[in-house]
Amino acid sequence: MSLIQPIGIPDNLHMALYCGKCGQHFLFCGCEGLGVGEDMYFVLPTVADDMPFTLRLERWATLVKMHPQLVNFDATQMVMDYPSTIADDFKTTRPIFEKLMDEYKHSDALKELQHTMKIPSNEWTKVLGNCNLAMDNLFSGNWGQIKLFEYVLLNNALRESKPTDFEPSLRKKILYVLEAVCGVLDMYNKLGVRDLNWQLEDCPRPKC
Repeated sequence: MSLIQPIGIPDNLHMALYCGKCGQHFLFCGCEGLGVGEDMYFVLPTVADDMPFTLRLERWATLVKMHPQLVNFDATQMVMDYPSTIADDFKTTRPIFEKLMDEYKHSDALKELQHTMKIPSNEWTKVLGNCNLAMDNLFSGNWGQIKLFEYVLLNNALRESKPTDFEPSLRKKILYVLEAVCGVLDMYNKLGVRDLNWQLEDCPRPKC
């Protein structure tokens, strides 16, 4: 049974909804013809460096819960269903996925993705940087700060592997990571997101 309990977000941490086009608070936004879900983002106070992994997941679940188009996706239950060891499980499996991502960055599959999506060569370095940033946010628990395109990269890298690549004792832990990535991607697909730069939470992003 999971030992993770929903503590919610303290009352003094106020979430705000902003327009993704004009950057204004939704009360002051005058934009018209906004796409469902794609042109809004929620903002919470910056994640503290010492915030535990499980609290970051609960923070993400709160963002999902507050999104008007995601009310049918029970992110809170998803987080609660994780075992009490989930933080250690992600920490243990991170080196494995870093290796998978490194292999994916040098694979023909990623080059094919570049060709299919018509990504200019001068932006390729940024794409590779996105791989690293996505890994950092995934294993830090900052799931709302991962862009749709970065989830695609994560999913593709994980899909290059198979269960027999891992020790039996690690397979269940690895499955937690894969289920998280696939679950969020499925959530975004049902939301109808098409903008590959879309993310659930707006935040300062380092330059790649």
